[in-house]
Amino acid sequence: MIYHNEDELLLILPGFVRFVELPLLNSADLPEIFKSEDELRELWKSPIIRSEPLKKLENKGFPRSELEKAQEIINARNSDLFDVLEFIRFNRNLLTREERVLKAKDNILNLLSEKQKDFINFILNNYIKEGIDELYLKKLPTATRSKYNTKECLSVCLLI
Repeated sequence: MIYHNEDELLLILPGFVRFVELPLLNSADLPEIFKSEDELRELWKSPIIRSEPLKKLENKGFPRSELEKAQEIINARNSDLFDVLEFIRFNRNLLTREERVLKAKDNILNLLSEKQKDFINFILNNYIKEGIDELYLKKLPTATRSKYNTKECLSVCLLI
């Protein structure tokens, strides 16, 4: 549970109570950034525009470093930044990245060849270990080279 006023924030989580001065956790500022959960989901679901929610936060004075501090404070290091935002803004339960992958994996892998599934599993495992940055399109060439030890980037996994 999160309580706050203008000067301080009282964060109560199972097992501890802590006063925190972290503007991002003052969710009074977040409604103007993310008007609805649907808006946040829509922005987050596409790897092409996934950075938009983070840019919106940054433009309002909440850099990614603040979101990562909030992630630490609410004991969500293994959760996606999306889940952290949902928790803070919409009071949703936190999922770990592993829980998120398990929840979506069947839908993700349903129409893929075995080689494509192998690559997607590799990417998802990186996401579970390292976080959301592993899902950005700009990381795919590096991931492909790492997985297949080749300079042929996306064609190796996507065109098989």
